[in-house]
Amino acid sequence: MKKIIDISSNTSILCADNLKNYDGVYIKITEGCTYITDHIDNLVNLCRLMKVPYGLYHFAGKIHSAVDEYNFYKQTIANYTDRSLPDCLDYEQAKEDISFISQFMSYDSNLLFYSYRSLCSRVNIPNNKKWVAIPGCYGLNGFIGVQYALDTNVTGINNCDVSNFDDSILNKNVTINNIVRSIGMNVMRIGETSKRVKLVQSILNAILGLNLETTSMIFGQCTKNAVLEYQHAMKLSEDGEIGIETIKMLFADMQRNYFKFD
Repeated sequence: MKKIIDISSNTSILCADNLKNYDGVYIKITEGCTYITDHIDNLVNLCRLMKVPYGLYHFAGKIHSAVDEYNFYKQTIANYTDRSLPDCLDYEQAKEDISFISQFMSYDSNLLFYSYRSLCSRVNIPNNKKWVAIPGCYGLNGFIGVQYALDTNVTGINNCDVSNFDDSILNKNVTINNIVRSIGMNVMRIGETSKRVKLVQSILNAILGLNLETTSMIFGQCTKNAVLEYQHAMKLSEDGEIGIETIKMLFADMQRNYFKFD
């Protein structure tokens, strides 16, 4: 299982190094159609600095339509392309609107749904998409995740929630198309930890005949050196970063089966 905390603007991170005690961090980013979490960039950058995978969730509001809230959420998270955890709807309204939930979830088949147990039992969503609040329960009970501690304090972090997740939570799909789009907004460089790093490392290994370690998904000095080697061989700008020019050349070489320089 993976242990993951979720935080918001109400969370006090007294020691960022303690984020490393967890396999991932979920951050509340939006609520309704107008609210964006204060200092969201600071919270995301702490995860990046500590090399801890992160995800961003939407907290359902009370008065807006599902399509408006979904579009607001998706527009807001668009620039955070290195998130590793699946996107998620958090629904905790006292006056339940099952049609709102169904409509919101229908816009993205990869979305997770978070709520309390009684509501989760009544929505038509597969259990492997349900993240359920069950205080004191450390098992998964067939769900993708179970939040066992709510509004708690842990070492170095105050006012957070803690959950156990199935190992598959970190298996977010990465494709050629979404990597190219993400790099258009956020260049891949030393220090990043993500699935897109792992894919690029695998391509570099095949093309250059290297043996970069890919399981950690960390863009370290060895990966930078490999990028520089590739850029030099292909007469690209040698900056050791994966920008649009470099990623498109890599994918073109892969599609041409152009592997391993002599």
